[in-house]
Parts: sequence; C-alpha cells; structure tokens
Amino acid sequence: MGNEMRMNRPLMISSLLYLSLPYALFFVGWLKWYFALAGIGFLLLPLFAHLDGRKSSPGTVEMEGPEHPKIRLYHVIVLILLSLIVMSISGVGGYGYQDTDWFKHNTILKDLIDRPWPVSYSIGGGEVPLVYYLAYYLPAALAGKLWGWQIANHFLFIWSFLGLVLAFMWFMKLNRRAALSALVMFILFSGLDVIGQWLITPAVAAIRPEAGNYIRWDHIENWSIGWQYSSNITLLFWVPHQALAGWITAGLFGYVYFQDPERVNYLLYISLALLWSPFVALGLVPFCLADIIACKGQLLQRLRRYLTISNICGLALLMIVGLFFSSKLYDISPLLTGEIPHGFRLSFAKDSQAKIIGIGLMLAFFLLEFGFYGILVFIANKKWKGRSRVLFMITILILLLLPLYSFGEANDLAMRASIPALFILAVYISRALHQKSLSIPIRILLIGLLLLGSATGYFEVKRHLSGIETNGAVIQPPIYVNVMDLWNPGLEGSDSIVLQYVGSSQSPFFQYLARTP
Repeated sequence: MGNEMRMNRPLMISSLLYLSLPYALFFVGWLKWYFALAGIGFLLLPLFAHLDGRKSSPGTVEMEGPEHPKIRLYHVIVLILLSLIVMSISGVGGYGYQDTDWFKHNTILKDLIDRPWPVSYSIGGGEVPLVYYLAYYLPAALAGKLWGWQIANHFLFIWSFLGLVLAFMWFMKLNRRAALSALVMFILFSGLDVIGQWLITPAVAAIRPEAGNYIRWDHIENWSIGWQYSSNITLLFWVPHQALAGWITAGLFGYVYFQDPERVNYLLYISLALLWSPFVALGLVPFCLADIIACKGQLLQRLRRYLTISNICGLALLMIVGLFFSSKLYDISPLLTGEIPHGFRLSFAKDSQAKIIGIGLMLAFFLLEFGFYGILVFIANKKWKGRSRVLFMITILILLLLPLYSFGEANDLAMRASIPALFILAVYISRALHQKSLSIPIRILLIGLLLLGSATGYFEVKRHLSGIETNGAVIQPPIYVNVMDLWNPGLEGSDSIVLQYVGSSQSPFFQYLARTP
C-alpha cells in the first residue's frame, strides 16, 4: 500500500461486493437452483462492468478540494481504530451493551441459524415464511450454521466493522479531503435533539403527561414524539443493518453523481439496498430525480443514460426481492390479525389540541433536525450552481416530506428512509466547514450546532458504557437459550409483532420462485 493510497475503483468494488454477498446467500438459500443461478448472474455482470477500466470523467463539484483525496497510512490506522472503538461498545455481536432492538436482531439471527432456509414458522397449522430485510444477518448466519452461535456473533461484529470502515471511507471520499476531523464529525453527527428535549420536557409534563414515557434523557432521540431523524451513533447502535447499507449506498450515489456523472448505475445501488432495508432503498429513489434534473439535454436523452447493463441487472434484482417482500400483501394466517399503522397524521394523539401541538412539533423538528444546518450551508455556498445545488435541494426536500406520512409503530419510514439524505447533508456540512472561503461567523455557528448535536451521541455512549459496567464485561455475546422466539402465542401482542416479520406462503414468490426448505 505504501505511505498513501487513492480511493476510487477499489472502494467502489469493495462496496459492491459487501452489499452483494448477502444477495448471493439469499439466492442460494431461498430460490430454486435455476433462479439462484440467474440471480447470481445479475450480481456478477455489474461487478464486471465496474471493472471495465474506463476512467472516471472529471469531477463536477463546484466546491474546494482535490478530486481524489490522498489517504495516508496514518489516516487508515486512525480510521480502523475509531471504527473498532465505536463498534466495541455498539452491542453488535455482544460487543458492548445491546439496546432493546437487539432482542429482534438476535431472534432473527438465531432463526436463520437454527431453521432451514427459507425460514418458516408453524402458525395456525400452516407454514408462515420469514419475510424481512435479511441481508445484514445472512453472512453471520452462515457462519453460525457452520460453527455455532458464538462464532456467528463474532462474525457479525467483524462484518459490521468492515461495513463501518467502508462508510467512513466514502465520507472522506465525498469530502474530497482525508481529514480526520471529518471522521469525528461523521460519527458525532446529529440533529439538535438536546435543544428539543430541553424545550419539550416541561411542555409534555403540562399538556400531555401520558406521553412522558417517550421523553428520556438517556435516549433523547424521541423528543419530538411523532418523528425521529436518528444520529449516526444511534443508527449504528440500534439499527446497523439499515445504517451501514444507507451510508454505503449514499456514498456510491454521491460519488457517481459528483465525480462520474456518465456512469449512472443508480438503479443497481437501489436494488442492492432493498434486501438490506426497503426504507433505505426508498430513500435513495429521489436522488435519481436529482440526477435527471441536473443532467443536460432533452428528457428522453437523460433517461436513456439509465439503459446500462448494471441498471438492467438492478431491475431484475428489484423484481426478485420485490416479489419476496410482496408476500406481505397476501393473507398470512388467521392467528395474525391487525395491520401495521400507517397514514397521514400530525402527532401522537387525535384530538384538535394534539393536532395544534403536532404542527408546532413538526416545525420545531424541521428546524432542529436539519433546518438550521441547511440554512447555514446554503448561505455558505451562495455561488453554487448546477449539480451541487440540485442535489442539496433534493436532500432538503426529502427531509421535509418524510415526516408527513407515518408508517410503523415507531414511524420507521421517517427514521430509516432518511438515512441516505442525512448522510448527504453531513457531507455538505463537512465540505462547508473545510472551505477556506467560509466566513468566520458561519464557521462558528456550524461548529456550535455540531457540538450541540453531538450531545445525542454523548447520551448514547454514556448509556452503553453504563450498560457495559452493569454487565461486567465488554464482550458478552447473548446467551443462546435466552434469545426469545419470534412467535410466542402466549405473549400479549405477539401476533402484531410477528406480523412485521412474516409473509404468505401462498404468494407468487413462495409458490414459484422459492425452493422447498
């Protein structure tokens, strides 16, 4: 490697391999052999296309900084150490403290290890298949099938560590600088949750005391009650399966958009995000609109650019995985009743007073989570034109629209579909801070906002360190026999929980594409 290396094609190929490996396992484990071969072909063709040796077109960004930042050896060492430190308290694989979401993560991993693929459950006298975004778990599950539960958890840690390294590398790449300050900013990046928590705590106590359970100082992400844009450290601790895919695919999008605009393989990147997280895949779609708007020429010419081998393979992958997820649209089992909450709603209550409160909360949410950042970044770059301005506007538009529609018990749509847009916003903020031409007042304000935002990460890390102290060990993989079962008919509310993770065996995917376990 020498004293320095350049990030470009190796980083892109590594990212595609990282995203694609779980797909290959899914195809082999879930599809009939001839469909599996076709699926693997759809994965390999884009990889060969990315290895074709064609040079990137000149960078098109109007911001300061070299097109290919030099990554020196000490950058790599610090990046790896920072990744190890953060991962060691994250809870992944039992390294550090596990938040409540890990009850679900551990259950899915255990079922993927113990049960034959495709995984299914006997409910109401019939077989109900597991239908969930499985990509993150599959490599560790395979290791578990071969070597057991403990190895699976250690492998999950290594797998997540590699993903975090790739995400860090993409953030430096899009910053056009190998600045260690950019890495620190990325891991601490958050909205101004501490301000929201400070403002909302007395108001909730006076107006809506029943919502007080949501307002906790050890996890301040819930301050707005109805919506959440999670900090990067929160995402890594709670939902690494969605965070890693969101960051890596956003990095791929950003690189192609800014520095290789003729290689429009966006549909491939969306398809490779789908099995990791449908919400992340949905959050990537509007960036295609940014590319179409920013591209010159007639509309038909702009759309023709998408007729590439990689995008055609991406469409095929979208069809296969889309059919898998469409199994949720069919009748599943008489024992699984209800539906996942969704719809346009303003707040956590339905009366007129709550709607007024909801409007106020939403406006505060917009300003504190991304609005103040966006205003300062826009002021700092008044001379922007072309592609940079378009992508920035689309990013802000995504963050404005997502809270208007709620999906899931915890409004997962807003929390998770926002991951790519928040990644791009963090890139813009970091680029603004590294501009030599940035005025001193704007620089001070941006740094001040980032420091306030880092309080969220402080509370998350503090809770995890306290949990490690309570457990008495840094590395403590979950005890196998204590991992809960997904289907527990004796547990109140179990049917509505399971409904989020299963589909119908009568769907076209399981009738025609899936193999017999």
